[in-house]
Amino acid sequence: MTAYTIYYDRACPLCRAEIHRLKRLDRKGALTLVDASAADFVAPAGVSVEDMLTRLHVRDASGNWLVGIDAIAAIYRAIGHGRVWARLMVWGPLRPLMSRAYRLLANNRQRVSGWMGMRRDPPARCEDGVCRGDFL
Repeated sequence: MTAYTIYYDRACPLCRAEIHRLKRLDRKGALTLVDASAADFVAPAGVSVEDMLTRLHVRDASGNWLVGIDAIAAIYRAIGHGRVWARLMVWGPLRPLMSRAYRLLANNRQRVSGWMGMRRDPPARCEDGVCRGDFL
């Protein structure tokens, strides 16, 4: 099993909903979530907090970084869901289109969250970095 640490923007309703949906699907326990928007978050060496909040960052067990669509594809493969989607996303002919679509969504994630009627502030159901499954 490949383990991944996901650094994501929990202050973004759309990001939070999708990452926590994937965590619920993670029957293998392959995913660890880190809120890069937390006030006390310190970015790992070589990566800025701003970049981590702008694009999804995933670190594998060997310390390798995956960013954007590569990160999303790795997450789907790790949890055993959306394998076809994960392959298509990074497939040569579709990769440039998927990368542009991801950047467009990532750069407008707060606006898209608002259009979808998602609330910005999550319910306070987390303690000491541990959250219950019903916190969306």
